[in-house]
Amino acid sequence: MPRETEKQLIALCLQGDEQAYWKLVKRFKDRLFNVAYLMLHNGDEAEDIVQDTFVRMYRNLAKFRQQSSLYTWLYRITVNLACNRLRSTSRKRSTSLNTLTDEKKYFAVLKDNRTSIEKAFLKKETRDAVSTAIDTLSAKLKEVIILRYHENMDYKQISILLKVNIGTVKSRLFSAREILKSRLNLDELLTESEKV
Repeated sequence: MPRETEKQLIALCLQGDEQAYWKLVKRFKDRLFNVAYLMLHNGDEAEDIVQDTFVRMYRNLAKFRQQSSLYTWLYRITVNLACNRLRSTSRKRSTSLNTLTDEKKYFAVLKDNRTSIEKAFLKKETRDAVSTAIDTLSAKLKEVIILRYHENMDYKQISILLKVNIGTVKSRLFSAREILKSRLNLDELLTESEKV
């Protein structure tokens, strides 16, 4: 049996088909969890956010206008919930990005920086420092870093998702990379890693 399209599953879900709802959950839960985890650095909180996202999907699916993909809509809900959680808590997150299973994705966090930053990610302590530095970014800057380097979205996709112009996306990415460069003293790290 061929896999149902997103539109078919949405239509079935709106008709009360519980299996269609669970197929949508299965299709998107892992990606949404990764986004929530990158925002919060806490597995339990990320799971809560994803559950809340799917509850909202269930309650509001009839309002979804299908002008974008369902993932884009769910992503926006997830990020909004995660940002609200971040604002409501003042404690620092200490879990680092390298605890996720796919470490390779995070080695290239700053690869668009015109220098060969990848070398700086070879050491675990450097990855931990990058994780901590990303954690200190504002929600808007952290969000564009996640979209660009974790979700592999281009500027146009990010622009559409965040409902800002491409210039704003570029500006936020530039600011985020500059902040990370200065906080990590990457010139020094690169020099040290090149000696190894």
